Amino acid sequence: MKEIPTESPPGSEDIYGLDTAIMWMSDDLEWMNGGPQGCGGGVSYVQPTEEQKAKFKRAVEIVTELTKLEN
Repeated sequence: MKEIPTESPPGSEDIYGLDTAIMWMSDDLEWMNGGPQGCGGGVSYVQPTEEQKAKFKRAVEIVTELTKLEN
């Protein structure tokens, strides 16, 4: 998560196009993006590369698998 950007200004645009938000908080990292309903419109000044989009998609897959283990 350290290597992938969030939208700027926060909540401006779903820059990953997955209609999904992730929040991570630990001692060494606080990271949060604004999708799906946290994006109010507008254009982000920050746009991810294709590699960063792939990393975010993989993070979503990991979180999805972890939530399945809870059920």
